[in-house]
This record gives sequence, C-alpha cells and structure tokens, in this order.
Amino acid sequence: MKNGTTLKLTDAEKSHLITALEFVLEELSDDMDEDHPQYEMFQAMDEIHGRLVRSEEHTSELQSPYVISYAVFC
Repeated sequence: MKNGTTLKLTDAEKSHLITALEFVLEELSDDMDEDHPQYEMFQAMDEIHGRLVRSEEHTSELQSPYVISYAVFC
C-alpha cells in the first residue's frame, strides 16, 4: 500500500481497529522512548489512532443533527 492511501472501513471495523490500537499503545507505552528501535512505528500507530478517533468523532457530530431532525419530524 502506498503512502497516503485511504482505506474504507465500516464503523465496526473502525471501532475494532481503535480498540486494538489502544491496547497495543497501552502495552508498549511504558517501554517506549526515542531510543527504542520501534519508536517510529509506535509514533505511527499513535498518529493512526488519533486520526481514527477524530474521524469517528466527526462522523458522530455529523450524524447527530440528522437523528435530532428525524426525531422532531416524526
């Protein structure tokens, strides 16, 4: 996969990936410092996690007005 490639994930897949990344990041965080050989990979996983969480929050914010509008309409 090339750098900058966008993956299309379902909400369930995104949720599972966020959970998995949170687990891995938590497990590795105590041992990770800039001198660790896998530090760059750790940083990349942390960045991906942040983007997924922000994307999920943005999706929720967009869906919320539609749910409210639907509830008012009905």
